Amino acid sequence: MTIENQNNEQSASQTEEAAQNEKNSKLLRGILIGAAVGGAVALIDSTTRSKVKKGASSLKDGSVNMFNQVRENPSEMKDSVMEQIQGAKETLQSAITDAQHLYDRVNKVVGRVNDVVKISSQTLSIAKGAKNELGKIGSKVKEAGTEVTEGIVSPLENSDQTQSNRDKGENI
Repeated sequence: MTIENQNNEQSASQTEEAAQNEKNSKLLRGILIGAAVGGAVALIDSTTRSKVKKGASSLKDGSVNMFNQVRENPSEMKDSVMEQIQGAKETLQSAITDAQHLYDRVNKVVGRVNDVVKISSQTLSIAKGAKNELGKIGSKVKEAGTEVTEGIVSPLENSDQTQSNRDKGENI
């Protein structure tokens, strides 16, 4: 590769990077403008303005109050925060234990469902086999019935012909 080709590739790469940066900055600018316009429109409503003022004031008061408590009695605040963290930790541990139990129960159910599916497919296979066997048995029964019927009909036909011949002879 020549130096000229390398320079062309680097120039193309830099151009693509600059175009991407420009797109990103346009996107960011659009988001910021949209947020500012949306905030301004929302503040037109007096109810929204008062809610925002109350929220900001409440946040400020809470922050000042916490700062004063930390400044006046840092160990008490530390203990309070540690208690809250310990409570949250115990709650999370309980939630994790509950989630593990639920996971185990779901796995048990899934295992049973898999067993049921396996048994059902085995049962279906057995039923299909039984159907085929019943078909064979039915054919054999039909064949036996035909043999019996033919065996009974033949002697009767002969005896009917004999009787018919006798009847003809008597009429003569």
